[in-house]
Amino acid sequence: MQLFFPQTRQTTDARLTLEAKMVQIDHELIYEARKLITGANTHKLGQMILVYELAVHLHNRNRPSHEIYNQQYERDLRTFVAAARLATAPRARAVAAR
Repeated sequence: MQLFFPQTRQTTDARLTLEAKMVQIDHELIYEARKLITGANTHKLGQMILVYELAVHLHNRNRPSHEIYNQQYERDLRTFVAAARLATAPRARAVAAR
């Protein structure tokens, strides 16, 4: 899905220092998160993925108030995926032991 964003302003502000480095989207994280989507969590998890992708995109485009990358959305998504892995680990071991 391609999102449309209008052209951003060109800036040479001194505010854009080391914090303004490009942030790469973790495609493996998104892949793992999408594998976890069910009917019960589709809206919540879809929104978590969307806000993570938008946070990276807006930071990389130097949008106002996004010059410094906010890692909260990535952290929330990573926490959700890690918790889901922990919850399914005993079940996966039991199936493998059969």
